[in-house]
Amino acid sequence: RRLPEQKDIASLCLKGLLNYDMTGYMITRLCSRREERRKKIQQILILSGEEAMKRLLTSLVDRDDAYSRRQIFNALVMFGEMVRLEAEKCLDDKRWFAVRQMVSLLGEIGSTQSLEAIKKAFGHKDVRIKKEVLKAVAKIPSKESTAFLLKSLVEDNAALKLQTIISLGVLKDPAAVKPLENLAIKKYFFNENIEIRKEAARSLGMIGDKTAIAILKNILQKRVFWGKKQHDEVRAVAAISLGKICGKDIIDLLEGMARSSKGIVNIACKKAMEGIK
Repeated sequence: RRLPEQKDIASLCLKGLLNYDMTGYMITRLCSRREERRKKIQQILILSGEEAMKRLLTSLVDRDDAYSRRQIFNALVMFGEMVRLEAEKCLDDKRWFAVRQMVSLLGEIGSTQSLEAIKKAFGHKDVRIKKEVLKAVAKIPSKESTAFLLKSLVEDNAALKLQTIISLGVLKDPAAVKPLENLAIKKYFFNENIEIRKEAARSLGMIGDKTAIAILKNILQKRVFWGKKQHDEVRAVAAISLGKICGKDIIDLLEGMARSSKGIVNIACKKAMEGIK
C-alpha cells in the first residue's frame, strides 16, 4: 500500500494534469455507455474540483441524451456541499428545465439547508417544476417537509395533488395519516378523482403505523351500493397495502375478505396473501 504522503503527491500531480481539455475528455468518457471505469472517472472529476463541477452542471442542462444526463447527475451528487451551493444559485435560471434539474439535484443531495430554497421554487408557474419540488421535499425528512406537503394537499391541480400524496407516503410521517384518511374515504362527484383515493390508500400503507393499518382495514371491509365499482378499486388497493405490512391479524382479515368478496377485491386479497407467504 502507498503511504499517505505518496497518495497526496500523486493527487497533486493528477490535479495538475486536469486542464480544460482533459476535464472535457473525462466528461465525455463519463457519459459513454461503453465506459468501464466510470467510478474512477467520477473520482478524478471530483479531484478536479470547482471547475469540473461547474462544467458538469452546464452539461446536465445542455445535454439532450437522457443517459448522459443521468451519469452527469450521479457524478454531481458526489460533490456534495460544493455543488449544493452552486445549484441553489441556478434556481433563478429562466429556463424551466434548468430549474427542474437543479431542484432534482438538491433533493438527491438531501440537505436540510436547501429545503427553503427548494420550497421557494414551488412558486414557479411551471407545473413540471412544482411537481419536482414535491418529489425533492420527500427526500429531506423533517417536520418542515411534512408541513409543506400537507399544505400542498389543497392544490387544485390533480397531478400535483397526486404527487403530494405520494411524497407524504415516502416521508412516512404519522402526522399525514389523518389527512390521507380524509382523501381515501372521500367521495367525489362522478368519481372523477378516484386515483386520489387510491393513492391515499397506498400512502397509508407506506406509513404503516397502527392508525394507518386500522384505516386500511376499515376501507377494505366497508361495502357500498352507490359507486360500488370505484369503491372496490380503493378496497383492492387497501388489500394490497395491508399485504405489504403483514401481521397475523392482517392475514386473517385478508383470508376472510377473499372468501366473502368477488371481483377485483377478491383478486387483490389473494394477491396480497401470496406476497406475505
